[in-house]
Amino acid sequence: MNSLRQIGFHESEVNDCLRVLAGILALGNIVFEQVNEDSEHAKIADTEWLTKASTILGFGGTDLSHVFTHRSTAAGGGVGRGRRGSAYSIPLTPQQAGSARDGLAKILYSSMFDLIFDTFNEKGRTLSSSNEIEEEAKRDAKGDAKGDAKGEAKGEAKNDKRPFIGILDIFGFEILDSNNFEQLCINYANEALQSLFNDHMFVYELEIYKEENINI
Repeated sequence: MNSLRQIGFHESEVNDCLRVLAGILALGNIVFEQVNEDSEHAKIADTEWLTKASTILGFGGTDLSHVFTHRSTAAGGGVGRGRRGSAYSIPLTPQQAGSARDGLAKILYSSMFDLIFDTFNEKGRTLSSSNEIEEEAKRDAKGDAKGDAKGEAKGEAKNDKRPFIGILDIFGFEILDSNNFEQLCINYANEALQSLFNDHMFVYELEIYKEENINI
């Protein structure tokens, strides 16, 4: 939480982030089951966590129960086209309702993630601008033309140096002019991760295709 405050979040914004995280955790505790043995339609097994999630996230009068257990679709004129159409509400199965719940949780988390990094980037630009102003003030304080000229050149060189976070792509195999043991370990780790990724994305998908009798 101190890190959020340091990058410019106000106390109310920090509390909002905590509230969103608590709401996401509450969403994850919502369990769906069949309405009865004769119907595959979903219903919420216990509304306690649904009520908590709605309260924490501030959805108010929104009927999350209907949102999770039904899919709304429009036919004919469509939404916002000014033409008359028909709207349908299609019941979902418990598995589909769980996917709808997870989709909302992912959207909430992704939006908060983007907000944090946008704020961090803006803070970085602000710090960079402040440093440039300080450098310019120091150059002006020198008072002589020679000092000013050197200071300007140095300041221009620093204009392009802004704080950033670099992300290293872990996949790939590198062959350098000089390959030492450290490079071997890096390449081995990369290949192991790539193999894990391939097993999950391809082998696992092939097993699903076999279970569903899909020919590929």
